[in-house]
Amino acid sequence: MPVTDMVEQAIPYFLQLTQEDEARRMQWLVDLSGDRHDPDDGLVEKNGEGTDDRKFFFHYRPHIEHIIHANGGNTVKYGKYISLLSEIYRQCEHTFQGIIGGIDEALPGYRLLEKYMKLKPGERGVLRLLFYKPGNRILAKAHTDRNFGTLHIHESYPGLYLDDDKECFKVERDKSLVFFGEKASIETDGALKPSIHYVEATTSEWRWSVVYFAHIECRLSQHEIEAIVKKKKTEFSYPNHGNETHCPR
Repeated sequence: MPVTDMVEQAIPYFLQLTQEDEARRMQWLVDLSGDRHDPDDGLVEKNGEGTDDRKFFFHYRPHIEHIIHANGGNTVKYGKYISLLSEIYRQCEHTFQGIIGGIDEALPGYRLLEKYMKLKPGERGVLRLLFYKPGNRILAKAHTDRNFGTLHIHESYPGLYLDDDKECFKVERDKSLVFFGEKASIETDGALKPSIHYVEATTSEWRWSVVYFAHIECRLSQHEIEAIVKKKKTEFSYPNHGNETHCPR
């Protein structure tokens, strides 16, 4: 999936956006949740409360720039950023449709591609850019994803551990790691296992990464899936990999 160059062009814009003053950052916060008042798109900041991590993330979905513009966000200044995210998203969506089509052929009877295509194009996936704040050994707490599958696309430095891996994953240019989330397990009656994963600091620097979450129609509600994820999150015990460079310089 040849998106590495585009990701590396987009990241400086993303990092610049996180450094804008709070009033300008709020213009890039988008609420697509209806009447739940739970903004989770555009630029979001988390401060490590509860099971949250200390991070910024940016959720891109098609046409989100129209809402940001209506909020007063400077989509002219960040026009190139939006254009890059749009193309990365398009390639991720195309790639994952091929992946889920192949899985559907290998596991007939679960109607996975049909459940994927039932969702509107803007609901089939979300592109996420992450910027983890340093200072903790564990940057992203152990969890499974709620979605069907995740593409881990790029990162500034390694630190992602999956399941019982002893070594962290290392990205290769224009290649993406694919792993499953809870919806894959639910909709295949456990044939596809969700990967529990976390990010451990391997340097003292801020860490960025880019992932794509793919969704399918699921028989469980978002609330029920989140309860499964939360339970696994609180029960996980972290091994010691000997990474001692997590403290800020």
